[in-house]
Amino acid sequence: MAWVPILNVVLMCRIARKSLWYFIGMLIPYVNVLVLMYIWGEMAGNLGRSKWIGVLMIVPVANLVVPGYLAFTD
Repeated sequence: MAWVPILNVVLMCRIARKSLWYFIGMLIPYVNVLVLMYIWGEMAGNLGRSKWIGVLMIVPVANLVVPGYLAFTD
């Protein structure tokens, strides 16, 4: 599911334990940036990290590092 673009957003909503209404928010221009930051923050919170990590996803270089940090740290 992670390699198919639309299913990727559905998977992110499931990991963040949010409803699929957030998927509709991802389809609206400019709103999708805020929704994406919120979903990343919720995913980090569910993994026991600070929710502010979701804000780092808008920083160009940090968005390459944050998914690996969430995936491979305890």
